[in-house]
Amino acid sequence: MMLYSKKNVRKLSFIIAILLWCVILAIIYCFVQSQEKTLEPTTSITLKAEEKNNEEQNLTDIELILKASTGKSSPSITYSSCSWRIEIPKIQLNAPIYEGTEAEILRKGIGHFENTATWEGNVCLIAENKEDKYNYFQNIDLLQIGDEIIYQTEKGTKTYVVQVNEKVKETNLKYIQNTKENRITLITYEEDEKEYRRYVQAVQKEM
Repeated sequence: MMLYSKKNVRKLSFIIAILLWCVILAIIYCFVQSQEKTLEPTTSITLKAEEKNNEEQNLTDIELILKASTGKSSPSITYSSCSWRIEIPKIQLNAPIYEGTEAEILRKGIGHFENTATWEGNVCLIAENKEDKYNYFQNIDLLQIGDEIIYQTEKGTKTYVVQVNEKVKETNLKYIQNTKENRITLITYEEDEKEYRRYVQAVQKEM
């Protein structure tokens, strides 16, 4: 007597074929799922993480220290790029000022520290000095005592006279504190000296 009849062989072959198809479909399903997980969600999360890191890196050390020292920010005042400007004849600079110190601001013009004065008091401004297209403060180290800085807003125009031009450590905040006397403070980075900043401070010219 035969161990397996033709009928039993067919039945067994059919079952094996079904099992093989199930295994193949399971493998295909797992592969598709793994591919979907590696597409947009992962890319999106990575991009968001990179953007957050870039934003944190773009915050200057001075800004972080300033925000911590002042407690809360003053109300933001927005001027158009045409009416909020700085001009320094000595270095042939005439550029718009924008609120904030983020990288995208410094690519457009001069950045204004939000926690500092915009008219009465100490107006603190920052800009790059090494980027080819955005080096607005590249030559402020050339300014000397007595040189003039012209500051313009919707409220009017003020002329300041340079009193200080020096390199100080980034943790030294003596020039960005608010003052009763009307001053303007220009800040930029010292090339190849990450721990230092260049400060130019001027007082309002008496009329």
